[in-house]
Amino acid sequence: MQRVPQSRAERLIAACRLTLAVASLVAIYLDPLEPSRYPATTYTLLMSYSLYALGVMAWTAAEQTTSRRRLLASHLLDMTFFGLINYMTAGPTSPFFVYFVFGIICAMLRFGRRGTLMTALAAIFVFVTSGLGRMPVGSFELNRFIIRGVYLIVLASMLMYLAAYHERVQRDLAQIARWPRSPRRDHADLIASLMREAASIFGARRALLAYEHLSERYAYQGVWEGDSFEISELSSELVTESRSEADVAASFKGEFVRGELLLLGAPSLLEEMRIAEIAGTVIAGRLDHFHAALQLQRGAVAEERVRVARDLHDSVLQALTGVALQLRTLPRLMTQNPEEAQKRLAEIEQVIVAGQKDLRWFIDELRPRPGRSGEDVDDLDQRLRQLAQRFREQWALEVDNEVSPVVHLLPVATRYEIYAIVNEAVANAAKHAGAKRISVAIDVEEGQVHVDVADNGRGFPFHGRYDLQSLVATNRGPMTLKERVSSLGGSMIIDSSDAGARVEIRVPLAGSGAAV
Repeated sequence: MQRVPQSRAERLIAACRLTLAVASLVAIYLDPLEPSRYPATTYTLLMSYSLYALGVMAWTAAEQTTSRRRLLASHLLDMTFFGLINYMTAGPTSPFFVYFVFGIICAMLRFGRRGTLMTALAAIFVFVTSGLGRMPVGSFELNRFIIRGVYLIVLASMLMYLAAYHERVQRDLAQIARWPRSPRRDHADLIASLMREAASIFGARRALLAYEHLSERYAYQGVWEGDSFEISELSSELVTESRSEADVAASFKGEFVRGELLLLGAPSLLEEMRIAEIAGTVIAGRLDHFHAALQLQRGAVAEERVRVARDLHDSVLQALTGVALQLRTLPRLMTQNPEEAQKRLAEIEQVIVAGQKDLRWFIDELRPRPGRSGEDVDDLDQRLRQLAQRFREQWALEVDNEVSPVVHLLPVATRYEIYAIVNEAVANAAKHAGAKRISVAIDVEEGQVHVDVADNGRGFPFHGRYDLQSLVATNRGPMTLKERVSSLGGSMIIDSSDAGARVEIRVPLAGSGAAV
């Protein structure tokens, strides 16, 4: 048995049925002349129908679903009762003629155009049959009989048109709801899709779409050429000229766009205007989504450029800075101590080789390679050893690394961020604090990566203990390191004094791209 949701229309029908039944009892009680032929049976029928109407109303209020078979049975029971009560209460002059009107309206709400037609034919048949059955009794009022029969025919025709209109509106709305929702990256493809759907819904041979986004203006024309829909750009002046020729016009306004949709060669009926307004709202939403996604993409590109610049600064540029400092001393060493110069050249060569390796690894990280496991990339421990060797040779700085074994199980992207953080922190201590020894400790605790870097230099220009928020507010601390930690959603504390500095960084695994 197919079940359908209990609609508002069904609850309205139940309430109106109960109201009619109770009103019928009150009317007969106030008019003792009716019914004149079958008073006991009529009272019993009306009382039973009132109880039935009360029960159905309570059931529709309590139940969430019903069956189509139950709806049809209820409709047939109503029509049978209407015929009986009309026969027992003066036939064509019965005061309960309104029951037939109620039955046709119920059919329109329940079954649409086809059900309305079948119910109207049944109502006319029952009305005529019950009326002719009362002809031998009393005087037969032919004029009232004909007028009421015509009432039913006219009412049925109007309700059939209303049902057809309702079905068409529902069909158009369903077609609008089925518009493609997949994001389109190409602007021309999006415009063609929107205009083609709008023209097909309204049966228009030509469509114009003009809208503004920020300082940019767009105008397009779409024309059906057989089964194909051809799109071309249009000037704003031609859109203005075509506005007076449009059969259907709807303006729309979204968060980022505003414009209008013009349809030519379409029926300009009232319902088309309302549907066009809904279509305009949908078009505004689609255009808003496209331009918002475009803005986000541009923002992501700009953010990626900043990240690339920061990463290059943290790795390759710092290495090249050290090479440049060593090259300045080479001319003097080559004349005074050729052996030391040869040793320094070998160290420079190693730094350049390490820089090349860093740059190659960095470029490899920028390439989208799905499914990469990270096994083809050096592990973090090896890279930190190379970093310690480079700073030892360039800055005479000893770097002690203590890395927890669990760190090596983190994803490649997370390990890269850890390396970049350590590289920046050590470089700051070497270049600005004059440190001779640095200790680095890396661990994972409670869903966070812990990176602690301590040195024995002269500390930062400021002394005291500061968190990331206070560093940003007072514009203190290493800029690049602050930006990197903030972008990862982490926290940082700097404890600075004359005896050295300690940097404590905490980065959530989710923010660093890891999954636990």
